[in-house]
Amino acid sequence: MSDGRIQDDFALLAVVDAYKWWISADFGFLQETGILNSSGKRSTLETGSLNEDIMRRIARAYSVSRNIPSHDGDTQATLIVDALNGPDLRAHLCKPLPCRAKALVDFTRENRVALLPDEKGRVLERELASALSKLTWFLRLEEWTIFDKFVGVAVLRKTSVGTQQMQSFYQKIAVTWDQTQSALCDAVEDHGFNPLLGYRIADKYLFCHGVGMFKTHANQTGKSTVRLNAASTLAERLSHPSVHNIRMSLLASEQVLSVHLGDKLKSLARAVAPALSQAGWTKDMASQ
Repeated sequence: MSDGRIQDDFALLAVVDAYKWWISADFGFLQETGILNSSGKRSTLETGSLNEDIMRRIARAYSVSRNIPSHDGDTQATLIVDALNGPDLRAHLCKPLPCRAKALVDFTRENRVALLPDEKGRVLERELASALSKLTWFLRLEEWTIFDKFVGVAVLRKTSVGTQQMQSFYQKIAVTWDQTQSALCDAVEDHGFNPLLGYRIADKYLFCHGVGMFKTHANQTGKSTVRLNAASTLAERLSHPSVHNIRMSLLASEQVLSVHLGDKLKSLARAVAPALSQAGWTKDMASQ
C-alpha cells in the first residue's frame, strides 16, 4: 500500500472517530460549558465555563479523572475549576496557539494538584499537562488541539507527558497549524458538519499515529515491555495490532453511519487527507 493510500486511511480513521466523539460526548459537553447554544451553533460567549460536575465528567470521558485527586471533599477538583474559570487563564484562551500554549504550560506548572500524603507524610504534587489541555479545549476550542501521550509521540518521537513535552509538541505543530486548521474546518463545513469538528479531526489523526508507534518487546524472563518505536514507518503504524483493532471498529461504525449520512464521512476524509499529510506533523522515517 502506498504512503498516500496509508495517509488516506489514517484520515478516514480520524474523521470517523472524531464524528463518533462529537455525537456521543463533545457536542453535549460543549453545550454544557456554553460554547455551543441550544441549537448546536457556536454561542456568542468568548469562553465557556465549568463546574465540578462537568469537569469530572469530561475528565472521565477523556481518561484523565484519575490524575485529579478526589480526597478531602474533592478540594483539588474545586481548586482546578476555580483556576480554569478565573481571569488569569481566560485572558490567554483567545490568543493564537503558540501564545495560548505557552500560557497553558505556565498555568499547569503554577496549578499543581496535591496528592494524598505518602507513608512518610509528605504531600507530593502532580502537574496536569494532558488534563488541562483537554479541559481548556471545552472552554474555547477554536485554534486549539489537545495534548496527551499519543499525540506527543506522534509529533516528537519521544515519550513524556509533562509540561516540557507539551511545550515542545505545541511548538512543533504551530509551524503549519494556521493553514492546516483552516483547511480542516473549511472542509468540514463544506460537507455540512459543524466546522468546529475540524479540531477533533486533527487530534484523532495524531492519536492514531501515536498509538501505532509503540512496540512490544519480550525480555529474557518472558516479560513484555512496551517501548516507543521512533523509527516506525506509516505502514508499520497502520498495521499495528492496536491500530488494526481501532480500524476495524471504526470501519464498522462508518458502515452504520453511512445509512444515515451516505458517503459524507468518506468524502470528508478524502477532502482533509491532503491537509493532514502536508502539515508535516507525522512522517515516515523510511522516506527521509
